[in-house]
Amino acid sequence: MVSLSTVSSAQRELGKGPANASATAPPAGSADNAIRGASDPRPTPRTGPYFDPVASKNVTALLGKTAYLNCRVKNLGNKTYTAASTRQDSCREPMEGASRVSGRGIDNAIRGASDSRLTLRTGPYFDPVASKNVTALLGKTAYLNCRVKNLGDQTASQSLCTPRFINMQVSWVRHRDIHLLTVGRYTYTSDQRFRAIHLPHTEDWTLQIKYPQHRDSGIYECQISTTPHMSHFIHLNVVEPTTEIIGGPDLYIDRGSTINLTCVVLYSPEPPAYIFWNHNDAIISYDSPRGGVSVVTEKGETTTSFLLIQQARPSDSGTYQCNPSNAQSKSIVVHVLNGEYPAAMQRGGQAFAPTSPTHCLVLVACLFIALS
Repeated sequence: MVSLSTVSSAQRELGKGPANASATAPPAGSADNAIRGASDPRPTPRTGPYFDPVASKNVTALLGKTAYLNCRVKNLGNKTYTAASTRQDSCREPMEGASRVSGRGIDNAIRGASDSRLTLRTGPYFDPVASKNVTALLGKTAYLNCRVKNLGDQTASQSLCTPRFINMQVSWVRHRDIHLLTVGRYTYTSDQRFRAIHLPHTEDWTLQIKYPQHRDSGIYECQISTTPHMSHFIHLNVVEPTTEIIGGPDLYIDRGSTINLTCVVLYSPEPPAYIFWNHNDAIISYDSPRGGVSVVTEKGETTTSFLLIQQARPSDSGTYQCNPSNAQSKSIVVHVLNGEYPAAMQRGGQAFAPTSPTHCLVLVACLFIALS
């Protein structure tokens, strides 16, 4: 019995042999896979940006001929996402989309010179077209506008798959004394002439200056509270228009000729709404019974008004005044001559007096002495 059990035990041990061998032996084909692993063309997936040295090589250029140095970066789109495993899974799809876009970056850059599509910009930036220098009229409210694009992208990004930024603010600073005027929609100056204007969901941040004076001229900085901060400078020029009448202060006209008075308005940021003329403190009526009176006004950077009075008569003499709506008035005295010759006339800006026969004799005598 003992021998039979021993044999049975031995047989059972031998029977276990093949089973144990099959359990401990490597799976079929694993050795072949290990041998082929070194030559497997499939690369190991990489996370985060990295360079492609095959497409980023040294360059030998011809003297005087344009050279191109190329740098290919893989997975650059992944740089804005967190590396934490808890967020990688939820952000995998947008990351893969970003990678696909970055993979085409080089080709898009090559085609950029001829591609009419605008490149998308991320983060806040200024729009210089809507943020220009300002010329303001003395005493008339001035508005300095600063347009900031993409400022909302920095304040509303709170999702799991997008980066979080600090709330950005737009401020106005006066450079003359480095004085902070406004932050956001709040004013931080005791000068009540300054006020911040911003409508919700708009890109314009406006600095209002009431009753501007000459001392308000200078540089104003529109600033975004990025790190480091971004700045756009706007120059304010406060001007006071001036009025001139050509030929003043006195003008002599022969009777029967045409009186032509020319009034020029200079240094005005905008043309005057109107210009009217006075004669001896009375507004000139262009449809009066006198007739022959007309006005021609040419508006522009320099506004000119012409007062024409035909067939001048002595009653047309007197003080004429040009009155622009946005500038000080200017006067000229017109003298209509009735055949007489005044003691002094203005010709070319110099006084002119008549010459008597005695004066002529004296001049001839002096000339004779000088020649002898």
